[in-house]
Amino acid sequence: GRSQDGVQFQEYAVLKELNLRGGYLWLSHSPQLQSQMNIRVDCGTPEHPNHIVVRASVVHCDVGRDKDRVGVGVTFIDETENAFPLD
Repeated sequence: GRSQDGVQFQEYAVLKELNLRGGYLWLSHSPQLQSQMNIRVDCGTPEHPNHIVVRASVVHCDVGRDKDRVGVGVTFIDETENAFPLD
């Protein structure tokens, strides 16, 4: 992602909520609203590691109870040529 001061960052986080349109996660960085980020989701097992990478746009940020975490809401970006409408 890209932080409020424009510096790129990379970190491990727990994806708190996930649906077809987006998700919510806790970060230690505060990303810029409307910035884009790649989210890697590890979905394999230790014996068969696997992951997917989705592109997302930051739509919401709020500071958590402990001030070192930021709740971040994202909307996924469909970059395929034949993207289906979500409506």
